[in-house]
Amino acid sequence: MDITREHLRFLEESKVVFANEPRRETHCNHDLTLIALRYGDSRDCIRIFQLDGEVAFFSNIIDNPTSYPIMRSEVHWFASLMESQLRAHDHKGGWLSESDAVLMSGLKKNLLLACNPEKSIQEVRRRLVNIANFAMMIADKLRTDR
Repeated sequence: MDITREHLRFLEESKVVFANEPRRETHCNHDLTLIALRYGDSRDCIRIFQLDGEVAFFSNIIDNPTSYPIMRSEVHWFASLMESQLRAHDHKGGWLSESDAVLMSGLKKNLLLACNPEKSIQEVRRRLVNIANFAMMIADKLRTDR
C-alpha cells in the first residue's frame, strides 16, 4: 500500500493529539477511515491502519515522549545518581572482569559506612548509591540474556 498525503496529514494530526494527551493510545480521523495506534517502549511510535489494512509504522517521531512517565520519578532520580557515580569511575574499566567477592565486599563496605550515625546525609546518600551500584553490578554479571 502506498503512503498518501492524507496518511501523512493524519500522521501529523495524530502526533499533535498524542503529544497533548500523553495517556492516549489511539486516535481516529473524522470520517473513521484511519486509526493511529501509539507504540514503543518510549511511546514515541505511531502505527496507522486503514480499514483495509496497515499503512505504515512510524518509529521515534513523537517529540518529547518522556511526557508520559516510563518509570517513577523517584526511580529515575536515583538511577541518575547511580549513573553519575558509575561515570565517575569509568576509568576503572567496568565490573564484568571483577570477581563476585570483590563486588560483594564493596557492597558490604558501603553498607557499613551508610549505617554510621555520624555520617552526613550527603555521605549516606552517596553510600546508598554505591550499594545500589554494587548490587546492580552483581545482578548484571548473573544475567543470562547476553
